[in-house]
Amino acid sequence: MEEIGTQLMYRLEDDRVLCRFMRERRRVARSFLERDPELPLLAFGAADTHLHSLLAAAGDVAREFARRVEISIQRALGPGVPFSRVHSKPIRDQHHLGNTFFYVLDQERRHGLAPDPFADATNIPDLLGLRVTGRGTIVRVRSVLPRVRREELVALLPHGERLDRPLDPFQRLPHLAEAAAAALALPSIRGRQPERILARAAAVQAAEVPRRMIVDALKIPRRSVQRLLQMSVPPALARAVDLQTRLRSSVPVGGPASTR
Repeated sequence: MEEIGTQLMYRLEDDRVLCRFMRERRRVARSFLERDPELPLLAFGAADTHLHSLLAAAGDVAREFARRVEISIQRALGPGVPFSRVHSKPIRDQHHLGNTFFYVLDQERRHGLAPDPFADATNIPDLLGLRVTGRGTIVRVRSVLPRVRREELVALLPHGERLDRPLDPFQRLPHLAEAAAAALALPSIRGRQPERILARAAAVQAAEVPRRMIVDALKIPRRSVQRLLQMSVPPALARAVDLQTRLRSSVPVGGPASTR
């Protein structure tokens, strides 16, 4: 029977924990999402000591994807030890593909770990519009797994019900910096790189409060606020920041998901 997909599992040779902090979870996410867009990624997820991904591909394509991910993670995290040989499992029918999709996304809970309330080390945020880095996976999942429902994905987030509850601007303000960083899988909105400047613009434009409050909350110079208000922010990013603030309103600032 022809393979219709591949599940890949990655771990380091000494089996050490890979994703302890927020910055590591987001770097791992980028390692998966920034691979060649033509490589058909459907899902990825992290437990403590290992990672899983699901591709709608097999053979050489899957092996090349795994190779690129491992190189990217080594460069991003510098763990100091190599990866063990990647374990691959062929997917041979649609039922198996669907079950594996949810298995990969729900790694932390399946291993008895406290789930990251923001799912930074999965592509759940991309599939629900909370992050724009991996929007391509939305199209692939709709094409290959058309029966996946939004409600099923929302249920994987510990406070997913908050995505449908709008916040007033003053509730949103304390979460804007982290929301904008998470929407682009960045460790923070600080820095001069174009993507970080865009994240700051998205945060400023989502604030909808007096400018003096934006300056205080985001630690941005007053003279920069006007410039950032005039920047063009893609609608998908603006929507992602809004959804991120809704989700983050359920967790105290500086709460359980470490921002180190």
